[in-house]
Order: sequence, then C-alpha cells, then structure tokens
Amino acid sequence: MGQHDPYAGALNSVIWENNPSWSLHYEILYYLLFIPLSFFNIKPVLAAVCALAVGVVNNLLFPEHTLLSSYSFGLTLWLAGLALARHTTDLSRTKTKYHMLVGFIFIFISLRNFNILDTLLLKTTRLIAGTRLEYGAVRGYDAMVNFSDFSYLPYFILFLLIFTDKDFPYKNKITAFLLLLPALTFVYLLKNIDSINQNEYIFSSLAYLIGMALIYVSPAIVEKASARLIELLIKVGALSYGLYIIHLPIIVMLHKVEYFSGSLWTFSVRFAACITLALAAAFVLEKKIQPKLVSLFNRTSNYN
Repeated sequence: MGQHDPYAGALNSVIWENNPSWSLHYEILYYLLFIPLSFFNIKPVLAAVCALAVGVVNNLLFPEHTLLSSYSFGLTLWLAGLALARHTTDLSRTKTKYHMLVGFIFIFISLRNFNILDTLLLKTTRLIAGTRLEYGAVRGYDAMVNFSDFSYLPYFILFLLIFTDKDFPYKNKITAFLLLLPALTFVYLLKNIDSINQNEYIFSSLAYLIGMALIYVSPAIVEKASARLIELLIKVGALSYGLYIIHLPIIVMLHKVEYFSGSLWTFSVRFAACITLALAAAFVLEKKIQPKLVSLFNRTSNYN
C-alpha cells in the first residue's frame, strides 16, 4: 500500500509503478513545518540557513543516514521559495514577452546537461570536503534531494522572478550571465569530442540553442505562437499535480500491452494515447474528484 501512504519513502518503499509519490512525505513534512514557522514568525532565510547546516553536518558525520540530509536540503530549497515570495512583493513589474517565457522553458530543459554551476559546485565541495557531501552509491528514496541540487537555485530564483514579471537590480546583466554560462558546455564537448558520448548532449544542445534564439530573437509570428503555447501550458498547469501523480501508472499499463507495437507508427499512436489518457485522468482527479472530496471534508468539518 506504499502508493497510498503519505509517508511512502520514509517508512516504507514506494511501489515503482507509482514512483512519483516519493515526494508526498517531503511535502507533508514541509507544510507541517510551515505552521510553527508562521506561528513564531521565524524568518525563512534564517530557517533556510539552519536547515542547510543540519543537512551538511548530518552528511559529514553520518553519511550512511541520508534521509535527514535529504529532508534538510529539500527544506532549504522550499524555504528559499518562501523567502522569495515574502521579499519580492514590493518589486516593480515589467511584463515579460511570451517568446522569452518559452525560451526560458527550453533553457531549463537544457540544464540537465548544461548546468555549469553544477560542475563548479561539485569541484568546490570536493576541494573543501572531498566526497563527503555526496551520497555515493545511495540512490534510494531517502536520498532524493542532495547538496548538488543547490546549483539549480540561481536558475530557480531567476525563472520565478521572470515568470512573475518582477524587476530587480542588474536584471539584464544577471539574466545574460546565467543564460550564457551554460554555453561553456560546448567548449567541454569540443575538447572531449573523442572521449565522451556526444549523443547524450544532442537533446540538451538543441533545447539550449532554441531557448537562446527564442529569448533574443523576437519576430511577431514567434511572439504570437509563444502566446498560444503559454496559454495552453497554463491550462495544463491547472492539472499539473494530477498529471504528475497519474502519468507513470498509465505509462506502465500501456507498456504491459504488447499488442500493436514495434514500429514508429505504433509508437506514435501509443504515445498519443498515453498523453490523452494521462490528461483525461488528471482532469478527472483535479476537476471532478478533488472538488467533491474538499466539499465533503468541509461539510464534515462544519458539522463537527
């Protein structure tokens, strides 16, 4: 019953067919911690520093017990978002063009292989602490958030500010720096052209180049197409959590059906069917079942 257990991954294993549910116990813990943080008016930046310290110390002293570090690093990132929400309310706004928003999405996709900050953070931590801030061979649900994830934090902050139309000091220079930095990956690929598998970087390379072109090239037709795409993504975003939870079980079920498979045509049909089923199931979960459950609990609460 691990897939229905909010503590799945902490107290028991997550069933692979519903693998995305690993995050539930993290979310529950963070939302519960928000109660004392709010009640005692604890500053999120201070709490984030403390959470980071707990994660680092635990990693250094008890490297075999990764869950506390994973919780702490995840909490630090969560608190960074809370701090961002609290400290950016008074910033002025400038509407971000749609082609730039789509471009940033492509840049984010490319970071899986193009995040130079990840390499810099890894080299720095190894210089200071060796490999003691790494989980090593541990790859379980108790080690889902690691220290290297902080290399994405500058991009998380930048993208959130951009997508919420916020202005901030040195906005153009900081944006340009963080966008151009991943281009150093191409230098690495050229220097190691014979020693690494270049195919692993094709998708990320295309995503990065498309993203940069969209951000810095803005024909009217691209802006109109980008606006339609963003409007579509907003609608999909309303189903995002249901889609996140239900997509893998549907993929697994379709994978077990061996009939009508084995060619590009059948793959295309099955892919379209998977997308359709996932969206339909997410719609039912988010727009039909969830509102009824919320209404039921509200009536029960009012009755008591």
